[in-house]
Amino acid sequence: MKTIAIDHLPIEKNPIYSNDFNSAYIYSNIMLPLFKHNGKAVRKNACKNFKIIGNKYIIEIYDNIKYNNGQQVNINDYYTTFKNILNKKCYAKYLLENVKKIYVKKNRLIFILKHKDKFFLEKLTFFAFSPYNNGLTCGPYCISKKDHQFILLSKNKYSFLNTKNNSSHLKFIYYKNDVQAFFEGKVDRTNITTFPVEQIHNMKPNIFDSNMFFVVKFSPKLMNNRYRKFRKFISNNINKEEINKSLKKTYTIKNDFLMNNNCKLSAKKTRKKSRKLLNNESKLILGYTDFYPNGKIASILKEQLEKLNLNISNKIYELCKATNYDLYIDIIYSPFFSEESLYLSKYFKIVNGKLYRILCGLYESTKMKIFFEIIKFICSYNSNIIPLFKNKYIYLER
Repeated sequence: MKTIAIDHLPIEKNPIYSNDFNSAYIYSNIMLPLFKHNGKAVRKNACKNFKIIGNKYIIEIYDNIKYNNGQQVNINDYYTTFKNILNKKCYAKYLLENVKKIYVKKNRLIFILKHKDKFFLEKLTFFAFSPYNNGLTCGPYCISKKDHQFILLSKNKYSFLNTKNNSSHLKFIYYKNDVQAFFEGKVDRTNITTFPVEQIHNMKPNIFDSNMFFVVKFSPKLMNNRYRKFRKFISNNINKEEINKSLKKTYTIKNDFLMNNNCKLSAKKTRKKSRKLLNNESKLILGYTDFYPNGKIASILKEQLEKLNLNISNKIYELCKATNYDLYIDIIYSPFFSEESLYLSKYFKIVNGKLYRILCGLYESTKMKIFFEIIKFICSYNSNIIPLFKNKYIYLER
């Protein structure tokens, strides 16, 4: 059995409605989507064959896929999963927003798209696009036990994938200090989040690129369009290189789409305007979770913002809990590996409005660079979110 540390359990109990990082981390072991992404390209998974004719995608699955109780999985099980997702408000539904029609014909699953989407196969790699039937799953593992502290996965003996070399069990367990738990022999792998690498450098940790971003978000109040200049002012005056240096450049992946390279505003003019918009409030609260390096980032941001004559107070908020702080440090998880995934995300399509969604549709169907440049310009102009850096996965493993 392999024991793996996590910083929280999945938010959703039903995998097909989940999106948070730990859900993907855990549930991807029990699900079997049609396609998978190896970090470089899309590969067939449950899909045996597929054909693309214009906006029509015709998909055939393997005939030896089984649930963890031995029951046969057929194409209608996949169809039911997609229909259930389309009837639910969840992240996976957003990935299917371009689907005009889905049906089964001659034992094949058929998608008809509203318009061309050169990212559609990549979207189908999302772990939630897999049959889930009253707790039954068809991935290489299945859930055998769980409580408020851990989830235990057992190998699915009916899996059609080659799992001969897999561990018999995977136990995902909550630890606030996962590295200490590793030193004490309680876990075989630490959580793949950040940690002061200089303290574990001699142990040769695994370090590789991730698809997670550290960002600064704004409260619903400051997301109002009349605060756009204030958000822009904050974005233009955050020194990300200083944050990078303070973290000794250990965690950051070079990020060439920081969204604050365009339409610089006059600091003096915007400062006065921001004061007026904020009704001369005496203090702004910057929230952060009590996980490294969030506290360190928050301290640096506080110093930078106070130099702009803003009164900042830092406060800790609980992970996965709603916060009403004016600004807060968060981590965005993208299930995909392309640079475009951040800009084409559901979040930006909502906050940037109808024109932005139209432009995203045009870019998804054509991949013309001009549309992508306009998309980035709009994100920069509105400053609805401030990406700080894309971070690396770092973990210890026995």
